[in-house]
Amino acid sequence: MLLRTVQLLGRRALTARSVSIAATSRSTSITSFRPPFSAARFYSSDSDENEPKTYDEFTAKYVDFFQNADDMFDVQRGLNKAFSYDLVPSSDVLIAALQACRKFNDFPTAVRIFEGLKKKLDTNQDIYEEYMRDLKPIKDEFGVLTKEELQM
Repeated sequence: MLLRTVQLLGRRALTARSVSIAATSRSTSITSFRPPFSAARFYSSDSDENEPKTYDEFTAKYVDFFQNADDMFDVQRGLNKAFSYDLVPSSDVLIAALQACRKFNDFPTAVRIFEGLKKKLDTNQDIYEEYMRDLKPIKDEFGVLTKEELQM
C-alpha cells in the first residue's frame, strides 16, 4: 500500500518524509552484513592498572585526592567515584572530603556526603551509627548537619 502511495507521488516533488517512507517500505532482505572493520573502544583513562587493589590503597588514594583538590568540581567528581565502588569509604576519606568542602565553603556537598553514607549503609544501621560517632567531632567543628537534622 505504501509503495502504491509512493508511485502516486511520482508526478509531484518528493518530500523528505515521502522518501523516508519509501525507503522503509521496501522489503529488502540482507542476509548477512559484516562491516569491514570491528568496533573496539580504547580508553586512555579509567584503566584498571590505576585502580586501587586494596582498601588501604583506596583510602590513601582518595585522602590524597581530596587534600589536593583544586576546586569543587574535583571534590564532587572524587565523591562520585569514591561512592561508586562496592565498598564504604573509610572515615579518613570522608574527613578529607569534608575538609575539602570546608576549604571551598560548600555546605550542600558536605550534607550530601552524610546522605551518601546513609544510602551506602542503609541495611547496616549499627555501622552507620559508628561512622557518625567517628565523624561527630569534624561534623560539629564545621557545623554540618545531616538531612535528618535539617528535617528534610
